[in-house]
Amino acid sequence: MPPGKFNRERAELFIPDGGTTLLHRVDTALRDCPHLIGHHWTIEVRDGMVVVRGDVDSYFEKQMAQEALRQVHGIRELRNQLRVAA
Repeated sequence: MPPGKFNRERAELFIPDGGTTLLHRVDTALRDCPHLIGHHWTIEVRDGMVVVRGDVDSYFEKQMAQEALRQVHGIRELRNQLRVAA
């Protein structure tokens, strides 16, 4: 599993789909976003719904995370709950 902070409390977070997981694709998209370097997040996945939580430094970074995740195959609903640090 790639580095990053995952919510591992519930087994349904790991959803098999042809050798990869939606969780892995979401984490990879966030890690590959150049605007989010150094940030940590929690990802929850259930039946195609993705919830992302964590802290970012600006509304721009929050929007860039949203845009990166729009490209991820398999997300049926996205809840971007990233918080902009004061």
